[in-house]
Amino acid sequence: MAFLFFITVSLNCNNMDPKIITEQVETMKKRITDERIKYEKAFKEDRPFAETKSIHSTLKAFEEELRLLDEAGPGTRHAVEILGRVFAGTGPIAVEAYGLFLFREALAAVGVATTPVDVDEYGAVVDDLDRSDAAAALLTPAHHFPHGVPLHPTRRTAALDWAHRRGGFLLEDDYDGEFRYDRQPVGAMQGLDPERVVYLGSASKSLAPVLRLGWMVLPDGLIDPVLAASGGQQFYVNGIVALTMADFIANRSYDKHIRRMRQIYRRRRDRLVERLQPFDVGVSGLSAGLHLLLRLPDGTEPEVVRRAGEAGIALSGLALLRHPDAGPEIGSTDGVVVNFGTPAEHAFGPAVDALCRVLESTSRL
Repeated sequence: MAFLFFITVSLNCNNMDPKIITEQVETMKKRITDERIKYEKAFKEDRPFAETKSIHSTLKAFEEELRLLDEAGPGTRHAVEILGRVFAGTGPIAVEAYGLFLFREALAAVGVATTPVDVDEYGAVVDDLDRSDAAAALLTPAHHFPHGVPLHPTRRTAALDWAHRRGGFLLEDDYDGEFRYDRQPVGAMQGLDPERVVYLGSASKSLAPVLRLGWMVLPDGLIDPVLAASGGQQFYVNGIVALTMADFIANRSYDKHIRRMRQIYRRRRDRLVERLQPFDVGVSGLSAGLHLLLRLPDGTEPEVVRRAGEAGIALSGLALLRHPDAGPEIGSTDGVVVNFGTPAEHAFGPAVDALCRVLESTSRL
């Protein structure tokens, strides 16, 4: 039996408020136009384009704790795919037992197997790495997706120790590190060991996925292998958009945008948490990011996801995010991920109302 639902409200984590996207894209369009005019004028006059700033230098200044930006790409998924080609034949890549299936699919597409690492209240269980034959580990240390916890400092140290002993690498996915509410910023692991950590970032959460703009900070020893694996063909990347993003950062417009959106998302988070208080659910991941994890009573996740679909609400259940090779030794729990950054401002209240009706209609909640 199959269910077909018409989704009217998305609370999935791969979407953004379309109004916010439109505002930012319009801002970027103006900058793109200005840059294109300058470029064409410089080209006609046969002189260097002095206004062009490289993504390398501007992002290096913006992210002071990061040592070097080597490669701009269309997004983190593409970066993971390229890194998969680099590590192909050296062993599997360890990934958190709960996480985005898109990355597992990207690695599988280039013939690289993945092995799951357990996750608890302190983040990835790094001891699992020693029991694997992984050549690299893909982690979300600043804010685990979907559990929403940072990797504990002792585990950060242990992960770096593992990379040195194994001669491997850590792939640090910092997917929403700009948005923090109740805690100080969590430093990038790349700053602790630039030769063993690859830093991955993108504008998907901070601006819009449609921009297809991401970056990697590479150890010196991986620069040539990554360039070779990419084939020298970064045809997915719009160069004008990349240059415009660099200017957006350099003139501090990006910083102003992040501060403004941080306040908007904080208010949304607080409203959502308040409305969830009457229900028998656990809420985690409150201190940062754009999503919450609702922990549900055992056995209720399928009903919540089904009823949400019937109500036109898109939710991701933990079962969808669990690694297919995760065995019984890796803890299992019922839950759904709710992205409070997705709906438009006028639709956020109705979306929360609809979610609460789903929870009210679910047995044992």
